[in-house]
Amino acid sequence: IQFHHKELRLSLNELPKPVFVLADPEMVNITLRNILNNAMKFTPAGGSVSVSYRLESGRACVDVVDTGVGMNQATIDRILRREIG
Repeated sequence: IQFHHKELRLSLNELPKPVFVLADPEMVNITLRNILNNAMKFTPAGGSVSVSYRLESGRACVDVVDTGVGMNQATIDRILRREIG
């Protein structure tokens, strides 16, 4: 809904065949939903959000790229230092 309201462009890059991963489906759902909500929230009207999937070293990777304001390096470092649990 927010995509239409802010006139954001969404692009999805899907893998040519299904990929099966060992993960908690609910946690994957919550994590992706939060990332996409933040992308929509911080991307200005008329911007874009791109979601792509790739396989790398036996792992499935999801990339979300947007044209929002981004974060400074100190914020990124602080987020990546947080311990989960």
